[in-house]
Amino acid sequence: MSGAYTQHQLEEVFGRHQLTVSGNVVVDNRMDMSEAVCHGLGVGFVLEQDLRPDPRFIMLPIVEATDDVVEHEVWIKNRRSLPGIRDFIQLAMELRCGTFISAEVS
Repeated sequence: MSGAYTQHQLEEVFGRHQLTVSGNVVVDNRMDMSEAVCHGLGVGFVLEQDLRPDPRFIMLPIVEATDDVVEHEVWIKNRRSLPGIRDFIQLAMELRCGTFISAEVS
């Protein structure tokens, strides 16, 4: 798969309805996309949890996009004991599992 996951999902949804995705402006990340939209260069597509709060945005759900998104965490194993990394991993595990995990994260 080439391109971002969001782009791939959008192309699949459009394809199921015999539509094509095209644009004159292509940006590489959601921050640039957000700024392009804010400056009137078009519309943007982003996963709901990736949209930063901004009163200039109007969010419209794409109800045809029903696929689940799986997020991943990746870290260098020998750095897992650093306080910031350890705390981040702990928080992510708690949010994912819905419970406090008291063991050393491996």
